[in-house]
This record gives sequence, structure tokens and C-alpha cells, in this order.
Amino acid sequence: MKKILAWVLCAIMLISAVPAVLAEGDFTVTVDSVNCAAGDKDVEVAVYVENNPGFFAIQLEKVFPSELKYTGSDVADSLIQLTDTYHEEDDTWGENILVESLQQTTSRPKKPTDYTADGDIVYLYFDIPDDAVTGDYTVSFNVLSANNYALQYLTDAITVVPGTIHVDGADPDASLEVGDYKGDRDQADWLVPTETGKVFAGWYADDAFTTVYTETTGKAYPKFVDEKVMEVMAQKFASSDTTKATLRFVSTLDALDYQKAGFEITFGSKTVLQTIKNVYQNVSVEGTNKTPAEVSGSAESQYITLFKLTNIPAAQFDADFSVRAYWQTPDGTAVYSNTAKVVNVNMF
Repeated sequence: MKKILAWVLCAIMLISAVPAVLAEGDFTVTVDSVNCAAGDKDVEVAVYVENNPGFFAIQLEKVFPSELKYTGSDVADSLIQLTDTYHEEDDTWGENILVESLQQTTSRPKKPTDYTADGDIVYLYFDIPDDAVTGDYTVSFNVLSANNYALQYLTDAITVVPGTIHVDGADPDASLEVGDYKGDRDQADWLVPTETGKVFAGWYADDAFTTVYTETTGKAYPKFVDEKVMEVMAQKFASSDTTKATLRFVSTLDALDYQKAGFEITFGSKTVLQTIKNVYQNVSVEGTNKTPAEVSGSAESQYITLFKLTNIPAAQFDADFSVRAYWQTPDGTAVYSNTAKVVNVNMF
């Protein structure tokens, strides 16, 4: 039967216990790190004292679920739940606990169980939900001196070294409802899922992206590739004819299974979709051959796409061309690069 924590330790602390000379080193409260799996119950995390310069008791406060946070997210998003706190020395349980050091230590033993003073150790217990996402969950709490002597006599504040609960969690289901993007819409109006820094590359029936999913409803896996794959580069071709100019637009592909690929070129109020028929594995840039990865800056690029815009008259050298790469995924969805390349002849 769990007991309500008695605060007897605080009462028995004596001023005479304060040493005349403080021990060297920081007065530290250290939290162990543990590995566990989604669904584990009562995962044990040990908390212990290092370099206590005397018989000081410290109090761990606010050891609550709200104090636990997934790395990089808001505290309120925590999934890990504190179930109990146990102090072995006096067999007490509670959300607030006292940790007392009964001996002066200068270094941490290899394991908490190596301590001869049970008062140095507190055990925290946590439940891990079945759907916990893989990651490191930080264990944190406030630390106070139970009788103020520690804060009064220590030259440095009490330091907390947080631990982590590493969870080998359940892999989240990355499939999406295709009907939210296709459904009853005409093909030209199909929507695409988005992911930061990526571009959509098609729907698949499996998460290895081997079987194309062509249905307009149902669950499927969206494939994404680095947005750099679809970026557009532009070159101006040198010519002795100063009355005309040629611009070449360059982009890349990660695979050859797209139904179509090319460039969308907007000039003034007119937009033209130029489909390409050939791809290349290198291209000459200022006299140097470049691979697809060198062109885009992404290792995912495997093929180069090109389109030349020729016979641009001198009167239009200041006119801007807005160019986006596009492809039609194996399932038929039209995708455009995240940003357009805006160029004119006089820029080169």
C-alpha cells in the first residue's frame, strides 16, 4: 500500500550538520536515462545526489506529467505519464519527495545501487502509452533545499542534470486518405499533400513505394522527395547575334516513372506548359559537365531535364519569365516546384 510522504526528514535537519568547509564541485541532482518500449508500465528512473557538501536534504517538486516534454515540442504535448515517486529509505510514496544525502560524496558510483545511503536515491515511475512515438522524453522538475541550508551555504546553485526516457515507440501510420486530395474532383483539380522541404512524388499502395495507387479514395502512402530535385536553374547561351537571345531552363528528376515532366513558363499574362521528351545524366554548365546531383544539390536527383527558350527579341530582354518545373506522378497527379525561377535575359 502506498503511503503519503512524511516530511520528517526536513524536521531532523540540524544546523550543526553544516560543514565548516564546503566540498569542492557542484551540488548536483542527476537523473538516470532509460530505454523502454511503447506500452511499458512503471518504467523506473533513478534520481540521485552528487557532491552534497553535508547532511543537506533537497526537495524535488512538481514531478508531474506537465513537467515532462518531448524534445523540441511544447510541454503540454507530453505523452509520458508519471505514475509514482518512491523513496526507499523510509518507504514513502508521493508526488513531492525529499532526497537526503547521509554521506559526503565526491563522485557518482557506477550505479545508484552502489550507494550505501538509501537517502541519496529516489525512484520515479512512468507509464508509456501504447501509441508513444519513438524519441527521447526529458525528465525535469524543480529542486529546492528542504531547510534552506543548502542554498544558504552553497556557493553554487543546485544543478539538475536531466535524464531521458528513450522510447522505441510505435511507427506512426504514414498513410493518408486519398479521397481528401482526389475524391470527386476532376483530375486537373487534384490536390497534393505537403511536407516541409519536400515535393509530392505520387501515391503508393505500400510504404516502400513500389506499387502505384491509382484509386481516387482509400488509404495510400504519399511519396515525397527533396524539393531541390524540382528547383529550376537558368542559363543564357552566348551568341554573336545581339538582337536575339536563348535561355535554357534546367531541373532534375529522381526517377523515370513519371507520366510527364517539363516546365511551366509564364510570360506576362500567358502561361505555357512545355513537356520534355528526353532526360540526361549530365549537362554542361560554363564548360563543365555536371551530374544531376551537382546540378540540384540533392543526392536524390538522378536525371536532368532541359528546355530551351529561343529567339527572344532584344525588345524583351528586360521582360521576366517565371518558370516552374512540373511533373505528373505515376498515378496522374500534377505537381509543381515549390518556388518559381524568375529570370530575364539582362540578368546574365
